Amino acid sequence: MRRTRVPAVAAAVVLVGGLTTAATTVPEGPSNRAAGVRVALDHAGVQGPVVTVPAGETVAATVSCPAGREPSGGGGGSDGRGIFIASSAAHGNDWAVELSNESGGPLRGAAFVVCTQGAHFRHVGTSVTVPGGGSGTATATAYCPAGQLPTGGGFLADGTNVFASSMYSDQSNRWFVRVGNDTSFDTSVSAFVLCSPNTQSRRETSVVLPPGAEETQSVSCPPGEVAAGGGGRSDALGNPGVVISTSRALPDGHGWSVRATNRSNTAHTLTAQAICTAF
Repeated sequence: MRRTRVPAVAAAVVLVGGLTTAATTVPEGPSNRAAGVRVALDHAGVQGPVVTVPAGETVAATVSCPAGREPSGGGGGSDGRGIFIASSAAHGNDWAVELSNESGGPLRGAAFVVCTQGAHFRHVGTSVTVPGGGSGTATATAYCPAGQLPTGGGFLADGTNVFASSMYSDQSNRWFVRVGNDTSFDTSVSAFVLCSPNTQSRRETSVVLPPGAEETQSVSCPPGEVAAGGGGRSDALGNPGVVISTSRALPDGHGWSVRATNRSNTAHTLTAQAICTAF
């Protein structure tokens, strides 16, 4: 399927999973205070405007952090099956995702970012080539400097028909992505990571993805911690395989959620990862 980039257009709708047209934040709430949970006010989730992605097209969605804050992690999401994330990374004070629609009708999506006052080191890893031919895959990595840990990440691509089956922190100082290429042309991909010296914890939970199924998996942070970022991974190594369509913080900010579709004829495991902090 041929996909081209088209301008983002805000849609006057409410999406499944709490996505709305207006930029929304995840602030400290009275229920959190009453429960005695210390909410890290320095990490607040912001969702950008909802965009419509026509069938067979790719649309860029962007969300900005407020003045004086910068991304610690981010991602995006959609309201229907057939969308996949074709790139996801911070650009200055923004988080941008490219959403590709391989379904037969228009779908909607939005970018999401976690914003903080703390400065974060940014690194784009070495570019790798994802072979064309409709079944190519490759892995890419980006490392944090000594003394710093990943808080979030994503990947950058020079084409619109790549997809992620995994994007998460697989080592103490590394961000890892596995991507596939649906086109007949080679595509270059680079992993992207945000890093901080702050103490963090990582939480993961998994679910089985039967052949052809779409599932959402979420994981919560420990009490008193919020998600600085997160991601997801699958055990699918080939193409067709698992395609990630949503990666974003939970509505209350205390965890991370991923949604993916299994395009193969073999069952796979989908794992959600939250990178949590109390700072």
